[in-house]
Amino acid sequence: MVGAGGHHSTAHVGNVPGWTLRREQGPLPPWRALACPGASKAVSVTETRGLWYLVVLRDLGIPRGKQSANALGYVTALGQGFDTCAAPSSAQMDSLRSTHAFHYVGIYIGGANLSCPNQPNLTPSWVSYNSSQGWDFAPLWDGPQAGVGDGCSGLSQNEYIDSDAQTPSPTQQGIDAATAAIGISQYLGFFNSIIYYDLEGFNTTIPSCITRTQELINGWDYQLHVYGYRAGVYGSASASGIDAMSGLPNVPNDIWVGGPQSTTHIPYINDAKWNAGQRISQFTQNVYNGTLGTTIDNDCANGHVAGAYVKNFPAEGCTG
Repeated sequence: MVGAGGHHSTAHVGNVPGWTLRREQGPLPPWRALACPGASKAVSVTETRGLWYLVVLRDLGIPRGKQSANALGYVTALGQGFDTCAAPSSAQMDSLRSTHAFHYVGIYIGGANLSCPNQPNLTPSWVSYNSSQGWDFAPLWDGPQAGVGDGCSGLSQNEYIDSDAQTPSPTQQGIDAATAAIGISQYLGFFNSIIYYDLEGFNTTIPSCITRTQELINGWDYQLHVYGYRAGVYGSASASGIDAMSGLPNVPNDIWVGGPQSTTHIPYINDAKWNAGQRISQFTQNVYNGTLGTTIDNDCANGHVAGAYVKNFPAEGCTG
């Protein structure tokens, strides 16, 4: 990567071909764009309160609508899967496939608040190989979260959702997050698929906190829809204000929330909302998995994931 000069503290945000997408603390560099190897477009620079970002522009130089023959879109999934922060190795995925009733995997592809920034396994070849073995995927983006200083959250994060008086606005932050997520997802091989925004719980008793998070998700949804993607939101059914997002100008297509081993009746979510195969319920958290040697969350889907294979396993109880 071409350096900006000076001293900066850096943190990985995600991976793109020939680059590491980074969030860097320090003054905005004098240049505004970098050449992206193998792409005709550039990498844009955005700034948020002294943090500047190298953001892959939309489609990494691939003309809109042009994609490889084996690009993965979105499909419906009815059945069980799991999610974990860092993508397991392909050998581990093979073992899981033969020993567990998992049909899809939730994977974090980037974001300023990503807690597992080093993803050595998450490459286009990893996605391609595991897709060929029958896996589908639920890509996640860990972007700006509710703030600590304004009482919205007690979680320390790398980037917070701004107020309307700050630049960029929450809506623009959502658009920027979606732009970066689209770039990385297309690099990995997901075109016109679905990406879920990880929105951690916050203080929903403060109206301004609700307003900011809704504006961010509205921007996220808008930008994903512009580029032909389904927009998903992942979070706490009670503490992420998700039920009220059905009233946004740009409504999330799918939701992924903590709930029972079923998608029909999820506490804090109106049964009449997102009820047309648009739900994933995370029914256990932090369960140790011996094959992976780490903890995972177990999910039940009657919703959409990225991949090539429709999953239809009603016996697993995800619509019960």
